[in-house]
This record gives sequence, C-alpha cells and structure tokens, in this order.
Amino acid sequence: MHRVETSYKARMEERLRRYEAHMLAKAKEAQLLPNSCHPFSCACWPP
Repeated sequence: MHRVETSYKARMEERLRRYEAHMLAKAKEAQLLPNSCHPFSCACWPP
C-alpha cells in the first residue's frame, strides 16, 4: 500500500513539473511574441 501511495505521489509531482515547464515555456513565448494572442496568457493585455 505504501508503494502505491509513493508511486501516486511521484506521478503527481511529475505532472506538476511538466505543467510548470509548460507554463514557463508559454510565458517565454508570450514575452518573445508580445503581439500574438494565446489563450491563458497576459500577452493580449494592454501594457
């Protein structure tokens, strides 16, 4: 039971790391392309 709990925790942490890396990449893309409008990004907002 403890092994299953550990693997579940590891899966959640891996998913979080992937999500953070994805959002970081989107933020960098928004900074590089300020005129493009991506969903869930602040690039569209007026300065």
